[in-house]
Amino acid sequence: MAVTRMTTTTPLPGQTALTCLYACRAKLLRAETVALDAADHLTGPRQRRVEDLAKRLAYTTALVNRLALAVQGDL
Repeated sequence: MAVTRMTTTTPLPGQTALTCLYACRAKLLRAETVALDAADHLTGPRQRRVEDLAKRLAYTTALVNRLALAVQGDL
């Protein structure tokens, strides 16, 4: 099975932690969308595994959203 590594989201000089979190969230949302699109073209156990991956990505995205709120002080 091929493994694709997401690029890291290291803040650049002058970039805030919040900006970094937003970039991370965007990458997670994109990965979730790609997984759901891929699941549409699969059947059986592979489709269920990819759908499970999309659920885990959605959960991780929710955690990043909560972290962003905490950094902003809204949580």
